Amino acid sequence: MDLITAAELAEHFQRDTETIVTAAARAGLSAMQVKYGRGTMAVFQREDALRALAPILRPPLVAQAPKRQDGADLTEVADILHRSVESAQQAIIKVVEASGADCEHGVGRALELVQKVLDQNILLMRAMNDLRAEFVAKVNALQASLDAALGDKDPAARPALPPAPPAPEVTKKKRLRVGIVSLLPAQKAAIEHEFAKVFDLRIVNSEDQRDGSRLESMVGSCDVILALTRFITHSTEASVRNTGTELIRINGGMTQLRDKLADLYVRHEDGAAAPVAA
Repeated sequence: MDLITAAELAEHFQRDTETIVTAAARAGLSAMQVKYGRGTMAVFQREDALRALAPILRPPLVAQAPKRQDGADLTEVADILHRSVESAQQAIIKVVEASGADCEHGVGRALELVQKVLDQNILLMRAMNDLRAEFVAKVNALQASLDAALGDKDPAARPALPPAPPAPEVTKKKRLRVGIVSLLPAQKAAIEHEFAKVFDLRIVNSEDQRDGSRLESMVGSCDVILALTRFITHSTEASVRNTGTELIRINGGMTQLRDKLADLYVRHEDGAAAPVAA
């Protein structure tokens, strides 16, 4: 009878002896006790044990590492690893440099937007103060009209009006004279609606710019001239420059024009020496 020990089964299936004994019990294998030295040793019938344990103890997914061979040449492997590391380092450096440039550009753009919002907030607050002063003046005028209409009645019978808030002390500076060349009628109406209260506007439309003398007379007395370069001719630009007034070229559209007007207002109110051309 061909017998096999639990240790031999463990080596065959690449498992420990305890796993072999547990699997044998699950498979219903009965160990035979044979005399071994002063004691006994459990053995199994070889063919039955291999057939019963094979479905339970499948070979391990990871094979054993091959034995080390003395004298193996690893120079080529080392060169490959070295080149791979250098390539990875170069790739990482390029990514870091590109990310740094993007971050720097993003920070600069964010600072520009913050400054733009601050400037627009200043313009909005000053416009609100102007509206408040205008509202207070209208309330006072209404109160005076009521007093005049009810002059012959008992003052005690008049309905009491809430006290008007004190008008803020606003020191108004001379409005900046701004010429704009050239706008369509709808664009002109929009700009006048938004900025006529803070600027002395001289707007030249697409028709007026064709007459050089009329153009110079309209914008010649301005402090600064904004020109939308997409809508003016070279002759128009030459006529504007003949006035000697500072010319600011607007290469974009209405959004850039509004931003520049807001910037001019803030600079003028803050006492800037002269507007800065874009």
